[in-house]
Amino acid sequence: MLPCAIENLGRYQIAWMDQNSVPLTFEDRKIVDDTRFSVVRAHTTEWTLMIREVTWEDRGEYRCTINTNPVRSKLVMLHVKVPATIIDELSSDDVIVKEGDTVVLVCNVTGIPKPTVTWYRQPVNSKGIQPKEIVGVSELQSHGEMLMIANISRYCDSYYLCEASNGIPPKVTRQMKVTVEFAPEIRLRTFRIGQQLEKDTILECQITAYPMAINFWRKGTQRIMSSTKYRLDAYDEEYHTITLSLRIMNIADTDYGDYTCVAENRLGSDSETMKLYKIHTRPRIAPVLPTAPPSGAKTPFPVKYMTPMPRDSSQPAAGGDHNGQYIRVDNKQPRYSDENNIDKEGGYNT
Repeated sequence: MLPCAIENLGRYQIAWMDQNSVPLTFEDRKIVDDTRFSVVRAHTTEWTLMIREVTWEDRGEYRCTINTNPVRSKLVMLHVKVPATIIDELSSDDVIVKEGDTVVLVCNVTGIPKPTVTWYRQPVNSKGIQPKEIVGVSELQSHGEMLMIANISRYCDSYYLCEASNGIPPKVTRQMKVTVEFAPEIRLRTFRIGQQLEKDTILECQITAYPMAINFWRKGTQRIMSSTKYRLDAYDEEYHTITLSLRIMNIADTDYGDYTCVAENRLGSDSETMKLYKIHTRPRIAPVLPTAPPSGAKTPFPVKYMTPMPRDSSQPAAGGDHNGQYIRVDNKQPRYSDENNIDKEGGYNT
């Protein structure tokens, strides 16, 4: 609404003209073929020009004139604010790049006043798209806003969003997917694993690659295939990462040796080797329980024996109860039925 208040108008008349001196209204009547223009008179001295659905082309000077001689007029400047807009045709789309490349993302934005562009990154992992995080903020340049990622790595593989705003709602955004291709990389949890004959064992390697690699195990130069001897399984882990498992069943002597995990894609290959070695079983030896020395034998040191004693019901049991007896530990010199055959150190006299 463009205001114009006039007192003591008398016999004179009011007209509104646009920036090109084209008459828009005369008195309170619209004379231009545009229904967006009208005159609003909330008071007898007011001649307010209302413009509905203002566009960028409506900006400029408007004159409220009185047909006096000479003509008197009041200038009113209309400043038009335009919400931020992203020009899709001049902005970046999804891109696929190789690790180590330099990536430039463009978000071409217009608006009055000049918009500010904020860049966000939304990482992607095995759980899906994660919450966005700010990458950078900068003022719009004449050639459009750009985000440059130099020497890009696989860890920059994400969705990127540019958000433009100039304080005039609404904010606008554009999403761009950056996919980073890279050669396979293999990691082993261990480089050696042991197992006994006739047992099973599992070898595992973790492979990270994009595009997904051709993955396999080999023994020597022979590629291993699933069979009654071997079982191959692949499990999804993190983003662009799998675990390749090799189960070897009923191990024989010929199964011991080096096993190599191999991954290949069009950007390169990688391999890591794990050794399966033999664990020898030890013969089991039954424990020998100590017994009392035979009569007449001599021991080189004092010996303590636990002697079953009749249980005295008036005394608490010291030790375990067995068939109405309790076990008494005698810390004194051991006594035997034949005390004359024992020397002072507790050994036997011969």
